[in-house]
Amino acid sequence: MEYVLVLYIEQALKKGVVQTMEMGLAEMGRVLRQRVLLIVLVTLLAVGLAGAGSFLVLEPEYEATTTLLVQSKQTEKGIAYNDLLTDQKLVTTYGEIFQSRMIAEAVIERLGLDLTEQELLENVRVRSSSESLLTAVTVTDHDPKQAVTIANAMAAVFMENLGRIMQVDNVSILDTAKLTSDVLEPVRPKPYLNMAVALVLGAMAGAGLALLLAFLNNTVQTEAEAEQLLQLPALGAIPFFEQKGSSGYRVVVRQDPRSAVAEAFRTLRTNIQYDEAGKHVKVLIVTSTLAGEGKSMVLANLAVTMAQAGKRVLLIDGDLRKPTLHHVFHLGGQIGLTEVLCEGVAPEEVILPSAAGPDVIPAGAIPANPSELLGSPKLRGLLSDLRIRYDLVLIDSPPLLPVTDGQVLSTLCDGVLFVVRSGEVARDQLQQAKGLLERVGAQVIGAVLNGKQRKRSEPAYSYYAAPEGDPHD
Repeated sequence: MEYVLVLYIEQALKKGVVQTMEMGLAEMGRVLRQRVLLIVLVTLLAVGLAGAGSFLVLEPEYEATTTLLVQSKQTEKGIAYNDLLTDQKLVTTYGEIFQSRMIAEAVIERLGLDLTEQELLENVRVRSSSESLLTAVTVTDHDPKQAVTIANAMAAVFMENLGRIMQVDNVSILDTAKLTSDVLEPVRPKPYLNMAVALVLGAMAGAGLALLLAFLNNTVQTEAEAEQLLQLPALGAIPFFEQKGSSGYRVVVRQDPRSAVAEAFRTLRTNIQYDEAGKHVKVLIVTSTLAGEGKSMVLANLAVTMAQAGKRVLLIDGDLRKPTLHHVFHLGGQIGLTEVLCEGVAPEEVILPSAAGPDVIPAGAIPANPSELLGSPKLRGLLSDLRIRYDLVLIDSPPLLPVTDGQVLSTLCDGVLFVVRSGEVARDQLQQAKGLLERVGAQVIGAVLNGKQRKRSEPAYSYYAAPEGDPHD
């Protein structure tokens, strides 16, 4: 069994199912802050269940205690030391007799209880000590009066039968039975104590669950993780934003230029321009590991920011399976790249200017053989011509794992930009995608984290959204 467990853990670590267990205090704090809502919900659930159970489910229990004194009869010579030793030994014996079926049967018969001997004895607790001559008998019951009645009955039955059992009469009742509490208050449950304990345990359980989920989370969450897995620089991190609005796709750098998202795209533009690998890139493809990581919207917004910086930018929709760019820029797109490669249509006929700044070559009709078209000499020649006419050519590529198109395109370009959706792509999938590019010798310049959730500790971006001349700037 131990061998199987060790083998399972080793396999899980190899597959990346569990993150490293060497999580520092700072990282643990970050995880707990990110999942504070989960911790609060677990804590409230624990307190609620404890309160509901204490007030509504558990019946109150009351305790009544009677005390018996074991002592030798005084003689003219007084009480001898040996008599005291004998009485102390008898205390333990008497405690066992109290918990015998004989006493329980007699009490049940006397009081007419609807209980079995075992059920009665489960509610009886006898405390005695070899260093004392006292024996305390405590009875627990849901009815406080019945607890007192049973405790007194047990003491009476015990004394009535003791002489017959052991032929001794050195026991007397020191205290008759009474409730443990002077007021009519149950000893169990204690709702507020239970809820206080549940509060502590719930918070601990919530924190533990948050850390466990972090350990089991196999997706890329941060720029640092993307850098570590790809062994490449993270050139930017785009905060989460709604990609579609009431009028269609949102080119946020144009529609909301003073937002935090627009500023993140400008930062990405700057990092690409000043990156050592990005300086010499004229043709750049933007791709991702899986579908749904937002590569097309990253590409569109990046192209607009490049155009806003005064560059001549051309966008090519190289996703001949699920083209998007003609929708993003509200272009016709009836003819495009497919017609240039298949039918010999001149590039000038398919290059469409967009209101946002960059020119666009739509994908055109969806062909039957996309990967063969993208690897054709015609596309290589087209790109050679476009390098001369534009400062930067950006190509939207299909995701790498589902199809081979991205690998083919990467061989025709100067660089590849990886879009990594935070919390979407698994670590092993990202490394697998990078491996596909390495096999064809593609030059990956870096990664951009898309859909990043802003931490509370990070500064707010109200400065960028403030209107011009705002006195609070």
